[in-house]
Amino acid sequence: MPHKFTKPERLKSRKLIQQLFGGKGNHITVFPIKAVWAYTDAAAPAAPVQFGVSVPARNFAKATARNLLKRRMREAYRLQKLLLYEALQTAPQPTGVALMFIYIGKQEMPYHLIFEKTRICLARIAAAIITGSQKKSPPAR
Repeated sequence: MPHKFTKPERLKSRKLIQQLFGGKGNHITVFPIKAVWAYTDAAAPAAPVQFGVSVPARNFAKATARNLLKRRMREAYRLQKLLLYEALQTAPQPTGVALMFIYIGKQEMPYHLIFEKTRICLARIAAAIITGSQKKSPPAR
């Protein structure tokens, strides 16, 4: 599988985003990233995983800082998304996943830390997909 982040893989559907944050989504927090994800219809989306990123303007007033962090998170996901695709192939029932990363840190982190935290998030989500878990994650301590 090529390491590309194609247009069908981008999370843009308002309906899916509302589903993520409307109580049907699961979440995992690995500071400075909060991952919110939910299962979608296997037949509906054009890609098995649809992914989006968000950096709140409350924490980063300058758009250039927000864009830098979004670019770093997208790149880290793009290089490691194979973890999710493999998990979806071994899942008990065919399904799709809508996933959004939210940067919750107050300061910019270097790329190598974002890359490592992204790997941890994706590994936890992949494990939940394989076991078929629908439970909410416990709060981070």
